[in-house]
Amino acid sequence: QASTIPLLLKLRDSIDRNYGGCRGTELDKRVAIMGYSEGGYATVAVANAIDKLRDGYRHTYMGIGGGPLKMGSEMLMAVEGIVDGTYPFAQLYARLGNAYSSTNQDLVNTDLGQDMASEEYMDPNDPAKNVFEWAISGLDYNSMFPYMPGPPASDMINPALAQLVLDEASAGGRDPCNSEFVTDEVDQLCQALLDNDLSDIVDAMNYQLTFCHSQEDDIVLFENIPDTTTRDNFILIEDLIGDVLDPSVGAGDNGDGLKPAGGHLEAINFCYIGYLFPYIDPDDSANVRGIRPLERTCGYESSTSRSSKKSKSSKTSKSTKSKRR
Repeated sequence: QASTIPLLLKLRDSIDRNYGGCRGTELDKRVAIMGYSEGGYATVAVANAIDKLRDGYRHTYMGIGGGPLKMGSEMLMAVEGIVDGTYPFAQLYARLGNAYSSTNQDLVNTDLGQDMASEEYMDPNDPAKNVFEWAISGLDYNSMFPYMPGPPASDMINPALAQLVLDEASAGGRDPCNSEFVTDEVDQLCQALLDNDLSDIVDAMNYQLTFCHSQEDDIVLFENIPDTTTRDNFILIEDLIGDVLDPSVGAGDNGDGLKPAGGHLEAINFCYIGYLFPYIDPDDSANVRGIRPLERTCGYESSTSRSSKKSKSSKTSKSTKSKRR
């Protein structure tokens, strides 16, 4: 979102200034956005930012793959797995620890002593125990692994936050930041997570959203996506692909072979290939997922329009000659 929108606005202004008006070029306002994992989260954030521009943009396709959309609930509940050693990718929470530990002045928990990372893993004197240094030095997830504590890796997480999650789990809930267990040690940290939770934003979107998410996802749980049976514009990619391959097959009856499967890192390949399916069917070009070139631009006509007009002109000319005879 931080880079996409400025680039879009820069492109729009450049086209208007250098090629716009009756010189024949305008920015096509039809938008297709796709992403996986952090990119799935960014897909929703970027779409929401584009909507806020209120500049006539129209969403033709949104592919949301494996996105951690529920930052304040389902993603936070994964801390339980970090505590008991069952969560397979604790490096992700080192990244989140960096993001939600007074590194962003726009977050409400900044400089209030309510950081997501533990004090032990924000040690300014020990780069090996400093999640900020890991990010600054450019460590990727694999390079970060030798520095991870444990297992379990929960030593790098604010203990008050970990306790909140464990209390909520013991009570059978999955929404810790909206629970009775929130204390004044984590209330603003919770608010920062809720502020970046995309659940309500997704619910407010009235155009088609296509979700690609494996039910076996071990890093970003399947529960991060909304209930697609409650909304006509929420579609699972397996249903969309089934409709393209065989329109006679009803939604939800397309077979296990077309569903994203495996863990988070395995499902990514299916999702990226699956995003292409709506564009391969010739009959699909007329609906919301197809993108055709603009027919006319400020006095300049596309070749299709000119060809059509020429054909009509030819027919009119022949008709006139016939009448004269």
